[in-house]
Amino acid sequence: MGPVSAIKKGFELAGKNWGLIVILFLLNFFSGVMGGPLSAVQENVSIGLIFLGALTVIFFLFLSIFIQAGLLGCIKEAIKSGQTKIGNMVALGKKYFLRLLGLTLLIGFIVVLFAVFSGVGLLLRGNGGGIFLKSLGMFISILFGVLAICAAIALFYAPYVLIADDCPIIASMRKSIDFIKRFLGKSLGTGIAVILVVIAASILLAVLLIPLASLTGSLEEPSGLFQFISNILGSGLNAYLGIVGMTAFMSLYMGLTAEKEQS
Repeated sequence: MGPVSAIKKGFELAGKNWGLIVILFLLNFFSGVMGGPLSAVQENVSIGLIFLGALTVIFFLFLSIFIQAGLLGCIKEAIKSGQTKIGNMVALGKKYFLRLLGLTLLIGFIVVLFAVFSGVGLLLRGNGGGIFLKSLGMFISILFGVLAICAAIALFYAPYVLIADDCPIIASMRKSIDFIKRFLGKSLGTGIAVILVVIAASILLAVLLIPLASLTGSLEEPSGLFQFISNILGSGLNAYLGIVGMTAFMSLYMGLTAEKEQS
């Protein structure tokens, strides 16, 4: 199992499991529609709107993690059998939700903590102090910036491990680090391949939307109709490629760990 075969598997299973794409499309679409309260918070900082914006963020955080848990569980089933029953998604979401939520918060805390220390280093560099403080600030900034990137890469597969192996939070993090150490090249190759596919598809969609923008308004001031249509098309594209990407990463992990066990 390598990057090319993982990507092919992603496209293959995405084409057979459109129900998963529809669910992710609905999440993406309504996330865009419900962005109104957040933009209102930026324009009017009343306590009520701030509270509404915070509730909206928390709601969609919990909802997205629940759906991610259900989707990854269904993708695991699809990899094993070729197809999955969309009706299983709610049960799988309930099964993995709390662990996936805890894992997401823990990984986010670790990465943000390193990023904060990196920011402290930047402050030391720009405080007008002597050469020692500026050198120390540069060192701290680079060190913790690198640590934040390394932590994000090393723990990237933890959600897939948690679902694929049905294991606790800490165990999934340890297994993700071990997987990245063993298969760094294939892991990065798959990630880069997915990113390139997303970039190419996004550019193609943007090119196709230019004539539509001209017909419904102007490029400088897009009409409401254009924004609605572009939201639908963008959400659909993100949903399809999201399932492709998740399936590719899950396939790579399950395929390489199975090969390891057989050898």
